[in-house]
Amino acid sequence: MDGAGESRGRNKEFGIAGFPFTPLSPFYPIKPISFYPFYSMNYKGTIIEESLKGKNLLNNLVILATKVEQVTEKHQTPWLKQWTLHIVEIQETDAERLAEVVSKNLDYSHGNAWYADFKNKDFHYIIFKNKIFKIPRNDALGYRQAKQYGIGLGIPEHQVDFSPEIG
Repeated sequence: MDGAGESRGRNKEFGIAGFPFTPLSPFYPIKPISFYPFYSMNYKGTIIEESLKGKNLLNNLVILATKVEQVTEKHQTPWLKQWTLHIVEIQETDAERLAEVVSKNLDYSHGNAWYADFKNKDFHYIIFKNKIFKIPRNDALGYRQAKQYGIGLGIPEHQVDFSPEIG
């Protein structure tokens, strides 16, 4: 056998279509499983632009979609004409750090409380100014605590509709 055949014959780590995994192979399993898109543990959520003190935070986020809502009495933010809701995607590895940055950046200057949230299949971050809840998605008690905290800040109950059942 030639050198390549002998090497391939002795290699016990065969990958896709019989090609061996090597450190230079694009299929070499050097990244954690969460790297691969079908195992993605990234978070998705909503950040309301008008809730932020500094809008520069948005420049560093992956914004998947933006929706603008005209403010009504139900929003309870009469000093605003609209809410700009950004649907964002956050890398799993950045979630905790970003939650802290958002928490420090929420604008409570009008006496109104805001929150932001993002979740994946395992955890839900619910972020208030100087308070972050990281709740396992099946933890009904954790959701009740976050909801009560938000209501205690003056956020209308219909806006803090957190629960394990909501996807």
